[in-house]
Order: sequence, then C-alpha cells, then structure tokens
Amino acid sequence: MIIRALAACIVFAATSIASAQTHTDSFTYQGSLMDGGAPANGFYDITFVVYDSAVGGVIVPSGIQFVGNVEVVDGLFEAFVDFGVSGIVFDSDQARWLQLNVNNAGQPGSIVLAPRQRMAPAPLANYALRSGSSLQDAYDNGSTIFRGVGDSAVSIRSTGASAAQLNLGSNAGGESEGSLFIYGPTGGTMFRVEQDINGVGGGFLSLASSNSNPSGLLVDGNAFGTESTQVSIVGTASTIVFSTQSAGNNAVKLPVDAISSSEILNETGFAEYTSNSSVFLSSSPAVIDVVGSVTTDVPTDGYVFVIASAELTISHVTGTTSSVDLGVSASTTSIPSHGDLETRIDSNISTGGYDHAVTVHSVFEVSAGSNTFYLLGDENSGGGLSSVFDTQLTAIFIPTAYGSGVRDAGPSFPDAQSPTSAPMSNYDIVMEQNASLRANAERQQRELDEMKAQVQQLLIQAQRTREQQSQGD
Repeated sequence: MIIRALAACIVFAATSIASAQTHTDSFTYQGSLMDGGAPANGFYDITFVVYDSAVGGVIVPSGIQFVGNVEVVDGLFEAFVDFGVSGIVFDSDQARWLQLNVNNAGQPGSIVLAPRQRMAPAPLANYALRSGSSLQDAYDNGSTIFRGVGDSAVSIRSTGASAAQLNLGSNAGGESEGSLFIYGPTGGTMFRVEQDINGVGGGFLSLASSNSNPSGLLVDGNAFGTESTQVSIVGTASTIVFSTQSAGNNAVKLPVDAISSSEILNETGFAEYTSNSSVFLSSSPAVIDVVGSVTTDVPTDGYVFVIASAELTISHVTGTTSSVDLGVSASTTSIPSHGDLETRIDSNISTGGYDHAVTVHSVFEVSAGSNTFYLLGDENSGGGLSSVFDTQLTAIFIPTAYGSGVRDAGPSFPDAQSPTSAPMSNYDIVMEQNASLRANAERQQRELDEMKAQVQQLLIQAQRTREQQSQGD
C-alpha cells in the first residue's frame, strides 16, 4: 500500500477572538490519498501531529489528535480535528507544522506523509493590531486595549494616551452605561455619545469644536426630562438653540442679527401709492369713490398701519351745505365709522373753491398673503365738483412677533347721533398715563421673567458642558 497526500487545505471552524479566549484548536481538514498510484477508497485511521518546525523539532504540548475511520472516496476525504485545548496548540505567535500518519482502519503500523504542512489561519480568522501582536495580546498586556480597575470601561490607547473609551456598564469613572468617548490629541473629549447625563433617560451627543473646548454641537434627546429634543450649536461668537420643548419664538434662539433680507425672502415692510392727478368725486351720496389703493404682500399674520394724506377741493355754492368724507378702508364699498373724517362748509359761506389738507389713518389686522387698502371719498352734499389730488397712501406692516396688538375701541355711533362729551380733564390725563405705566410695567415684568428662564436654561447647559469636560479629562 502506497499512501501519499497530493493536496491539502486547512479551514478553521468556530475560530473566535474574545476577552477570555484565543483561537480555538479545532478545524476541518480536507485532503487526497493515493493507494498504489490510484485514488484510495475505504476507511483509514489518521493521526494529526503538530510540530514546532518543518523538519525535526518537537511535538507541541497536546499536539497529537487521532481521528479513526475516516472515509476516503476516490481519494478524497474530510476529517474534523479537535485538539481540545483552546489557544495552546496553535498559538498565533508561534509557527506550526502539521504531520499526518495514516494506516488502514484498525490495522497496525502507519505511513508518515511528507512533507509536513505549514499551519496558517484562514483570512479574518486572526489578525494583529500591530506587527507581532494580536488583538488578544493587546488586551491581555494592556498595551493597546485595556480595562480600568474596578470598572467595565474598555479603552484604546494611542501613543501613550487614550484615544477612545467604550463603557459597557457603570464604572468607577462615573460615566453612564453604554457611553462612547473619542478623545483629542491632548485628552479633550472630541466626540461623546451616552445616556442623558442628568439621569433622566434619553440619548446625549456632543461634538467638541476643538480639543480644548468641549462645546460645539450638543444634542439632548430628552432635554430636562421632558422627552423633548434640544440642539445647541455653540460657537466663539454666538450660540444657536433649537428646542422642541418650547413653542413659537422660544423654539429657536438665534443671535439678534441672525436674520438677513435673503433669509426672509426680502419681503417689503411697507407699500406706498402716490399721485398728483385729480380724482373727481361722484355727486351722489350713495356712491363711494376709490381715490387710490395700495397692496402689500405680508409673510405672516400681523397688523398693517395705513395712513393717507391728500388735498381736498370742494366747489361750494352759497346756500348749500357742502360735505365730503375721506377715510382708509380694506373694502371698496364702505369707510369704517371711526375713520370717516368729514370736511364741511356751511351754507352761509360764499360761493367758491375751498382747499383742505386732510390726513386719515387706521390699523387693520391681516393674515399672511396679499392685502389691499383703499383711500375712499364720499361726497355727501354740495355742488358736485369736489376733487382729491396730491394723494399719498402708505401701508406699513407690523408682524405679531413684535408683540400683540392692543386696541381700545370705544362705542361706535353714526356721525349724526354721536354724543358730545367734555374735553379730557387733568384727572383723565393722569388716569390714562397711570394705565399706560401699569401696562408697560406688566409687559417688562413678563419679558424679564422670560429672560430669567432662558438664562437659567443656559446656566444648566453650561454646567452640563463643564461636567462633560471634567469627565472627559
């Protein structure tokens, strides 16, 4: 019987790298046997022997494994070899050679197959962090990967300083379970992911702006235990805060000069109409004439202050009372009752043309979009030749973000039925002043309270940043 190995290959099965073990000493061996110049068939006993050199040398400890009754078909066979001692036979730091001793199953005597075969792991089954050092060795010796005494933090060291740290559980350093830190060249925390440092749950992310400044980008998934997210962007000149905990203006805190015309689409703050042509008014009291109009496109809800001035010429005839109303309106068919300012010429005044400079104004509440306002004229009575010229109509937009509108509208009466009242006394003036002072004081107190709350949040954020920096150091 002539037996020789024509081909062989080694495949490691269940090879692993972990904190408590090295490579497993088991693998699947596939080979080919020739018997008398022809492919062998039948059952054979194979003894696998591991040496420390290609020729001569000694058998490594626990380096002999017998596998009986291996079936060979057309010269091909496969055997599972398990030396049973993990990490001893195939130490990655030592060269190993495998020798096979083969004989017919159950028969005495064996043939040594030559030459011995060099043992090497399959790709990715073993690797080294640096030349001459495996990952396990780096961990065991604490040179590259190490764990602090009394805690579960695993750290990776680079040139003498910690480059990264993963906390798998609570530890002596005080970092929360499941946190990850990546440090800068001089030890500052550049990247930080962990549970909320206030202990209220949620995730927290920090990206430092530099090795010495822990602030930069801060993301708190559960800000102040409210299950709301807060994002803070901290720079050398300003800070930007986005918070889903707040609504309205408080949801976004920007520097006072952060909004440019391009960012608000450059909407106009006012619109204006001017004309020096004459517009004749209808002599019919039932007809209201549009002297001029102005349209403004506003970006949000708010108020529009509309003011108009013009020269009004009334052609008066003695014996007839002449009367013309001018006013601004959001409608083409009516003038608000509080804004229909009347210019009157008594019947006993001599016939002639009389000029009057008239200014009217009003405030209108508006919604976002296009809004049109009008200067209207209504000739109540007279000679029918009244006209308006040198017209200027201006609409100024005031968004509600600047403050709520305060409107004190008294009772409204038709002009002919309006009651008379005495002029404001000194007492009335003082009462109005006191009411205004109280309103301003209440407003200032509200603004102060809001500022205090914002400052308190910033102080908490600053304390959090200091804690991060101290923990990172």
